[in-house]
Amino acid sequence: MSFQLGENTLKVTPKLFAENRTHLINELRQKVSHGGVVVLEGGKERFRYNTDFDDLPFRQESYFFWAFGVHESDCYGIIDIDSGKSILLPPRLHPDFAIWSGKIEPESWFLEKYETDEVHFNDKDTIRDILHRLNAQQILLLRAENTDSGSILEPAEFEGKDEFNIDITTLYPILAELRVIKTDLELEVLRYAVQIACDAHRTVMRNIQPGYYEYQME
Repeated sequence: MSFQLGENTLKVTPKLFAENRTHLINELRQKVSHGGVVVLEGGKERFRYNTDFDDLPFRQESYFFWAFGVHESDCYGIIDIDSGKSILLPPRLHPDFAIWSGKIEPESWFLEKYETDEVHFNDKDTIRDILHRLNAQQILLLRAENTDSGSILEPAEFEGKDEFNIDITTLYPILAELRVIKTDLELEVLRYAVQIACDAHRTVMRNIQPGYYEYQME
C-alpha cells in the first residue's frame, strides 16, 4: 500500500520508512549491546483548553514519522535491534469514535498500510509485555533538545517503564545525523515538493494584479 494526498500526486511507499529503520538498526548495532530495543512515541492530538475541539491541525512528531511514516496520532513504535523487527502500536479507540469520525480500522489495516512486522493495539500493559517478550536489556528512548528554542522532546512514557534499563542519550545523535542524509526515496519526495512550490509561484506571478491581497494569491 502507498500513501498519497490525492489523485495524480506522488505515491509514497512504506519502503521509504523501512529503509530508514534499517539504517537506524545498522548504526545502533555498532553501539548497543545485545538486547537493545528502541521505543518511540508519536505525536498526540491537542484539544483547545477544556473542550473536545482540536487546538491545531495534527502533525506527526518528526522523528517518529521518519521511522514509521504513520499519520495517525497517539501511536508508539518499537524497533528490536537484534532481530530488526518493527512493531507499531496504534491506540485502541473507544467505540464512540465511530459516531464522530467514522470506521475504526482493525490491526490488519495498519499492518497492510505501514508494513511493519507486527501491529498491536496499545492497551495498558501492551508495551511492557512486548518488551519482556523481546527480552529487552536496554531501552533506547528519544530525548531531543532544540538549542535555539530550548524546547525539549521528552522521552516516551509507558506503563512499566521503571522495570527496564533506560538510555536517553544514545538514540538522539544517531537519529538526528541519519535524518540529515537523505535516501533516494526521500530525495524523490523532496524534488516533488520543490516542483509543486515552483509551479505555485509561477501561477501566482502569472495571475497577480495591482491591489490584490496575499490571501487571494493563497
